[in-house]
Amino acid sequence: MICKDDKKTLALYSGLALLFIYPLIQAGVFYRDDLDRAITGQYGWRGLGRPIADILMKILSASGRYNLDLFPYTMIA
Repeated sequence: MICKDDKKTLALYSGLALLFIYPLIQAGVFYRDDLDRAITGQYGWRGLGRPIADILMKILSASGRYNLDLFPYTMIA
């Protein structure tokens, strides 16, 4: 069981992490590789050694052929 002090610490660090990443999510700026995927619709993670990312995005985008733009999920994950 998590004690009360640990819950407070976890809440503090979670809040700081969200505060840190919020401007990136709100700005709507793509990373370079995300921009390529948004334009071409290709998955492309298998070639980078991340085949599970391809499978996960096929499930999340509900499209077997094209990678749909799921921004900001790609920044959160």
